[in-house]
Amino acid sequence: MKISVVMCTYNGEKYIEEQLRTILKQSRKPEEVILCDDCSTDKTAEIIRSFIRTYGLENDWHLYENPENMGWKRNFMETLRRSTGDLIFLADQDDLWHPRKIERMSKVCEQHPEVSLLVCDCYPFDDVTGERKKWFLPQLGKQDLMQIPIGRSFAESLRPGCTYALRGGMREYIDELWEEDCPHDLFFWCAALAQGSLYSYPKVLVKWRRAEGNATPRNDKNRECRMEVLERQYRVTKQMLAYKETLQIPEKNRIKMEQALQVYRKRKDAIERGSLPELLALLRYLPLYPRKRSWIGDVIAATK
Repeated sequence: MKISVVMCTYNGEKYIEEQLRTILKQSRKPEEVILCDDCSTDKTAEIIRSFIRTYGLENDWHLYENPENMGWKRNFMETLRRSTGDLIFLADQDDLWHPRKIERMSKVCEQHPEVSLLVCDCYPFDDVTGERKKWFLPQLGKQDLMQIPIGRSFAESLRPGCTYALRGGMREYIDELWEEDCPHDLFFWCAALAQGSLYSYPKVLVKWRRAEGNATPRNDKNRECRMEVLERQYRVTKQMLAYKETLQIPEKNRIKMEQALQVYRKRKDAIERGSLPELLALLRYLPLYPRKRSWIGDVIAATK
C-alpha cells in the first residue's frame, strides 16, 4: 500500500518545522509527502526547502508553491489531486503526530477494505499554555474500529481533517462533487458517511493545536454566521444526494439525508426571518439537531 501525506501551508513558520519532524519520525514512512505553500509572506517555504535538503528527502518529499493565493479550501483540494497514494493522510502545518500514527491507521485500512475514511482521535491543546482545550469532540465508539452511522445530523464533521486517512479512490469525487466553498474535511466526511464507509479508530494520535488564526470554521451564535453554516450544510447534503448513484448511497442513508436537508432549510429560514413561531415549530425536529442545545443557539441567532 502506497502512503501519501498531504499538507498545505500558509504563514506557518512558527510551528512548521516541529510538525515536519513528527512526520519524518513516523515508524511507518510515507512513500510521498506532498506540500503546497499558498503564497506565504513569511519564511514557511524556505524552512520546508531547508528541511528537505537537510534530511535528503528530495526523492519523496515535494514542495509546490502557488503562483497566487488560492485560499485554504481550494489549496487543499488541488494538493490532494497531486497525491498518488492508495491511502492519503491529511496534515495541518501546526499539529503534532504520534510517532506510530501512520503505522497504526494504515494497518487498520489494510485489514478492512470496507473503510474509505478512517478518523482517529485527537488532543486539542491551547497554543499558549499547552493544556487541553475544551472542544466539542464527541465519542465515536469504544471499540478499536467502529462504523460511524448517520446520527442526529449529517453535514457536520466531528473530527478535524488532521485525523483523516482516506482511500486514494476518494480523489475521484473532487472533480465531480466538490464545490469550492466546502472545506475538505467536511466534504470527505460527508461522502464517506453517505456511503456507510466512515469508521473511527478511537486512539489519540494527533495533538491538535488550537491557536488564534486557526482556519476552523466559526460557529458563533449570531444570525449571519449561523445562516452561513446552515446554508453550507444544506448545499453539501443536496450535492451528495444529487450523486447518490456515484456514491452508491444505501437507501436508509438516503432517507436520513433527505430528512437532514429539510431541517437545515427550515432552521435557516426561521433564523433569517427571526420567527419565534417557526423556531418553536422546529422543536418537533429536535432529534435531527446535532445537539439539543443547538436549538437554543438558533433562537439566540434569530434575535441578534
